[in-house]
Parts: sequence; C-alpha cells; structure tokens
Amino acid sequence: MSWRITITFPKMVGDEGNDLLHRVRNLGEALYGHFGVSGGGFVDLQKADSATTTLVVERVGKRDVSRTLQVVRQLASKHFPERTPEITKEKAAA
Repeated sequence: MSWRITITFPKMVGDEGNDLLHRVRNLGEALYGHFGVSGGGFVDLQKADSATTTLVVERVGKRDVSRTLQVVRQLASKHFPERTPEITKEKAAA
C-alpha cells in the first residue's frame, strides 16, 4: 500500500496569481528533482509543469511517509516563506 501527499495552494488572481503559478511549478520541479535522486516518492514532471493549485507526491512507501512529509514541508516553506500551503496525506487507491 502506498501513500499520496497532496500540496494545495489558494487560488489567486492577477499579478499575484501569476507569481503563485510560477512558484507552484518551481516547487514541483524541486520536488521532482529531490525524489528523483533520493527516492521516497514520485512527482510527475508533466503534471508539475502544468500545476495550478495542486501538486501531488505519489508512490510514497509506508516507511517513507514521515521523511517525505518533512521534505515536502521544508521545500514548501522555502518556496512559500510567507504562507505554508495545505499539505495532506492519504492512502493511495489500490
């Protein structure tokens, strides 16, 4: 059984929305790079590059959930120092 970690950002409009979109995609690429090298989860780069308000880390093993959540929180706070996005975990459908 694997887990999924979802990162959700508030919707914004105008210039603030454009900046948010750019930072969401940068975070997605950072997550992709981290987990591609160290394991612990999987981020689909195509989905990350087209993300608007949600990023997903998939295929997180039971033993990796805590460590992966920690990495997600650290990278999210680096890319979004003024506000932390909502981060949730759930068991992935079999």
